[in-house]
Amino acid sequence: MECYLSIKNKNHFAIILCGGSGTRLWPYSRALKPKQFLSFDGKKTLFQKTILRVSKFFKEENIYIVTNEKFFFETKGQLSDLNIANINIVREPDSRNTLPAISYGVREINNISKNAIIGVFSSDHDI
Repeated sequence: MECYLSIKNKNHFAIILCGGSGTRLWPYSRALKPKQFLSFDGKKTLFQKTILRVSKFFKEENIYIVTNEKFFFETKGQLSDLNIANINIVREPDSRNTLPAISYGVREINNISKNAIIGVFSSDHDI
């Protein structure tokens, strides 16, 4: 399979959605520790695996994590565990599901680049 994405192009941006509550994976996933912040292999969390996967194709400064206020510090902590500091964390004013989160991230990127090409990624999948 060929990849048509030009690696780390300055006009390519990634949005990583990281606000889900993970209620369908209860009792493993809890309100303050949803599934994206859990490790199922004893190594990296699903969120950390997503960051590492996406950062192969996008510049760190072109990656935008959209999360909510209650996950902000967990997000920062997990990025710190990976020694990553240049990724943007966007806090939603209110959690309103997937489409508003994507729209919020797109709005932030549009302030920087009117011609951005944007990929959207979930932080709670194991690929």
